[in-house]
Amino acid sequence: MFKKNKKVLDIAGYGAAVLTQIAEPIKEINEEIITLSGKMIETMFAFDGIGLAAPQVSKSLQMFVLGIMVDDDKFYDNLKPDEVSLLKQMPVTFINPSIISSSEECKTKEEGCLSIYEVYGNVTRPEKIVFTAQLLSGENITLEATGLLSRALQHECDHLNGILYVDKMNEEDAAQIAKKLKKLKRNNKKSKFLRFFK
Repeated sequence: MFKKNKKVLDIAGYGAAVLTQIAEPIKEINEEIITLSGKMIETMFAFDGIGLAAPQVSKSLQMFVLGIMVDDDKFYDNLKPDEVSLLKQMPVTFINPSIISSSEECKTKEEGCLSIYEVYGNVTRPEKIVFTAQLLSGENITLEATGLLSRALQHECDHLNGILYVDKMNEEDAAQIAKKLKKLKRNNKKSKFLRFFK
């Protein structure tokens, strides 16, 4: 039997209605939002994720956390200063985020999701985006992101608009994981939430 760590939140599994809804904007960064942010970060790291959106913990709010942890300094070599600065602050909470623009150049890479447990698929996304959000401190930021940071920000922003990565897969790739998704959805209906152990 899987037993969940009491310090982390339940993750809404594939098929949960909250994952298909457009999340509500956050009007005020109050103690409740700050507490939720901390719990989301704990949950994300407990399950070895690099991002987690509020709808994934059944909170329909325009908010997500990101924790891209980099040990290799060479990773930063081709990045812009604002990207490096943000990555070195991780984990970071983003409030009411928005993608202002995206490049025509796209790349296809494999993605996964904590709400779609152990199912992976190729997703084509713009390589570069201009992103804006409010940080937990209240500071407003705008940055140009590329590579992994760009992909992670797009993935999490999609969650806030009720879109999952599997919704963006091409038909051929989607067909390959269709049975896994059907089984996952059926299992999640029985348990309501994904429950992991750590």
